[in-house]
Amino acid sequence: MQRTKYIPSIVSLTGGLIACVVTMINPYETYEIFLIVLAALIVFYIAGSMMRYVFNKIFYPTKLEEDDENAEGEEGEAGEDGENQKEGDGAENSEEKNENSTEKEQV
Repeated sequence: MQRTKYIPSIVSLTGGLIACVVTMINPYETYEIFLIVLAALIVFYIAGSMMRYVFNKIFYPTKLEEDDENAEGEEGEAGEDGENQKEGDGAENSEEKNENSTEKEQV
């Protein structure tokens, strides 16, 4: 996140500099130069923000997305090997645990 933090500023200032140079070379009045440079700064800041968003999605995926990818990979590996648990085993174990915990609470 630290590296992409400055992308909107850099893009905005670069666009503003180019707009400023172009308006100084061509004959524009001061008020027109102000409006053109201001519009360029706003447009390029929005473009830089979108670039930062895309870079963050590509290079810094969220943990939720990583967990989803890891879960899909594990499910695929278990299915290929054919070493799946029986469906009833998990349910029976959880019921036994619940019964044991209720017995401890009663005592």
